[in-house]
Amino acid sequence: MQDYIPLFQNWLSQDKDPRLELKLMRNNAKGLPTMADVAAKWLDKKIPDLKEKTQILYTHQVSKWVLPFLNDEAKPLDLMTIKD
Repeated sequence: MQDYIPLFQNWLSQDKDPRLELKLMRNNAKGLPTMADVAAKWLDKKIPDLKEKTQILYTHQVSKWVLPFLNDEAKPLDLMTIKD
């Protein structure tokens, strides 16, 4: 537990909840899927069934408006709230 003290202090200085941050760190180590992962997989699965122009449109929209915002948080789905 002593190893985590600098992490806790850093998170507190950034106004972050150490309990949540520790869960995030542990879940990321487990490789749990994030919303960005799910959105990218959905896009990969959905795209082949669409017309060419629709494929381009969906890919562009998801790349521009969805993935950048979800990758910033990188929260596993288990820890996401409705607000997220």
